[in-house]
Amino acid sequence: MLTSSKTVKCDKCSVRIPKSRQNLICDMCRKTKHYKCSYLSKNDVENILKSPGYRWSCFECISGVLPIGNDVSSNTSGSRNSSSSTKHKVRCHACSSMSYKMNNLDECPWCNNLCHKKCINGSLGCLQCCTKMIPGFGSYAYELLNFTTVNSQSIIFNPYDRNKLINNIGEQIRSSEENSELLDELSDKLIRCTYRSPKQIPWPGDDELGILSLNIRSIHKNLDKIIDDITSYAKYDVISLNETNCNISKLANGLDDLLIEGFHPPIYQAPIRKSCKGGGLLTYVNKRVCSSSDDIENLSMHQDPSLYGEFLITKIRSCKNLNNTVLLVNVYRSPSSNSSKFI
Repeated sequence: MLTSSKTVKCDKCSVRIPKSRQNLICDMCRKTKHYKCSYLSKNDVENILKSPGYRWSCFECISGVLPIGNDVSSNTSGSRNSSSSTKHKVRCHACSSMSYKMNNLDECPWCNNLCHKKCINGSLGCLQCCTKMIPGFGSYAYELLNFTTVNSQSIIFNPYDRNKLINNIGEQIRSSEENSELLDELSDKLIRCTYRSPKQIPWPGDDELGILSLNIRSIHKNLDKIIDDITSYAKYDVISLNETNCNISKLANGLDDLLIEGFHPPIYQAPIRKSCKGGGLLTYVNKRVCSSSDDIENLSMHQDPSLYGEFLITKIRSCKNLNNTVLLVNVYRSPSSNSSKFI
C-alpha cells in the first residue's frame, strides 16, 4: 500500500516522510517506514508496487518470524538479493569508527574483535592490543626520552644511542659485540645531529624561512594526510616534495586537485618517466611568504634529467614582505641517473 496523504513519520527512525516519496506499509504491523530503513532501493519499491495485489512485510516483522533475519528478498517481489541490499554497520574495536563494508574488516589475532584492516598491525594485533601490550607504542620520542619541556631547543634524539630508553624497546641486537665498533662510530656522528618530532618544530620568525623537504612517494596517496594535518604543515613557509609520481594532464582539474589550504598553487615538474612512476617535483609556497602568486616564478633548468637529475627552481620576490628575492632549488636524483654528472 502507498502511504496516505497525511504527514507521517517513519516508525524506525522517527523522521518525517515527505508526501511525495514512495513508501510502503507493512502488511503485518501496518507501520510505515522509509524504504532505506527497510533496506530497499527506489527500484525495489517501484517493482513491488507494480506487482498486482502485492503484500509486503518489513524487515523487523520478518526477522521476528524467520531464523535468518536478513533474508528480505523472499518477501519482496523483484527486490535485490539481501547480500547486495543489506548494509552492515559495524564499529571498529581499534578506532571506534563505523564500517559499512565487511570486506574492510578483519579479526584481530589477539582479542578476536572485528577491526578495520588498516587498524591491524599484522601478527602484533590491533591498535588497542598494541597499546596495551607493547611498551612505548604510540608515544613520541620526547615522551620516551623523558623530556619535560616539549618546546626545548636542545632536544636531541640519536637513533643509535643504546643508552636511550626508546632504543631499549624490543629485542637487543644480536652479536652486539661484533657490531659495537660500527654502532659506536655511527652514534658519535649522529649525536651531533638534532632530531625532533613534527610537533616540536617551532614557527619560523619574520627573518627566517622554514622549509620542509619530503620524499612523499606519490602525492596522490599522501595528499589527504597533509590536508588532514594542515595545522602541523601550516607552520612551514615552503614545502618541497619529490617523487610525486604525478602527471597533471591525467588530473580532472589539473593543479586545482593538488591545492593545500593556506598555500599558493604549487610549482610543478612532471616525472621524467612516461609511466610517471618515480620522480616528479612539487614546491608549495605559503601565502604568508608572499601575498600574490605572481611573485612566484618557475625557473627550472631545461636539461636532460635522465643524465643529471630533476631540478625545480622557484623564484620568490618580496619574500615575507621584504625586498628580498629568494631562489629555492628542489632536487631529486633518480638512482638510474649518472651520479658523476649530477655532482
